[in-house]
Amino acid sequence: FSRLVDVHRVDLFEVRSCRVTSKMAAALFKLLRGSGSSSIGRYTNDFELVVRSTKELEYILEAHFSAPSGKEHGLHDKITAARHAGQPLPDSLQRKMRKLVTIRNKLVHDRDFNEIPDRPEFVESFDQVEGDLKAMLPSSESRCVIC
Repeated sequence: FSRLVDVHRVDLFEVRSCRVTSKMAAALFKLLRGSGSSSIGRYTNDFELVVRSTKELEYILEAHFSAPSGKEHGLHDKITAARHAGQPLPDSLQRKMRKLVTIRNKLVHDRDFNEIPDRPEFVESFDQVEGDLKAMLPSSESRCVIC
C-alpha cells in the first residue's frame, strides 16, 4: 500500500468518498504512524500501555458514542451504555473492548498479574477496536484523511 501511495502520489484530500473496512483502517493508521508500529505499541511498560490505551478507549466512548462520563461509571458500564445510531455497539466489538478492559483491570488490581499475557495481541486488538470505532464516526467527526 505504501508503494502505491508513493508511486501514484495520491492527493488524499481529492478523494471524495470511500468505504474503509476496519482492517483497512487499522492498516492505514499503522502506515500513517510510521514504521508499522502502533502509537500505543511504543510504550515499553505494560502498565503504561494498558492505562494509556484504555484511557483513549474511554475518551472515544464518552466523546463520540454517548457513554456516560465520570468516575462513578466503570469502563465495562460505558461499553454497555455506548450507542451508535441509537443502537448498542456490535457484540463482537463489545467483546473485544471487554477483553482489553479485563486485562487492564487484572493488571491494575490483581497483585499477581504483572504483565500483559500476549502483548502483540493486545496492541493489535486495541488498534482494531480503535479503527472500528473511528470508522463508525460520521466523516465530519472522523480524523480520517481520505474520508
